[in-house]
Amino acid sequence: MTDPLRVEAPDADLARALVERLRRFRTEVERVNGHVEVLVTLEGHPEQAMTDVLTDVDEWLAENGLLETRIRLADRSYTLTPPVLPSVAVAGGNAAATNGAPAAAAAARTPTPTPYG
Repeated sequence: MTDPLRVEAPDADLARALVERLRRFRTEVERVNGHVEVLVTLEGHPEQAMTDVLTDVDEWLAENGLLETRIRLADRSYTLTPPVLPSVAVAGGNAAATNGAPAAAAAARTPTPTPYG
């Protein structure tokens, strides 16, 4: 059995939110040295499982306005930041239509930063 992937969460509520997002994986929550970690067991095809977990963590970061998290696997540690999503500039806060066609603009969401740690 391989070591679990460990994802740090700022608090227990955010750890529970991550566990819910990762519900298709075997997870557990531990308190380690004053912070909370979600342990994720990577089963099946490890490369695909890792990709799926990292995608879920990206979404969790963005959804909760988190600026970063630390993840660890075996003896390696990484800092993961949310993905940079393309934004559409909208003049005056309204999307403009051209040639009578509806504008296909997505409103850029500005997450509220949450201090980590």
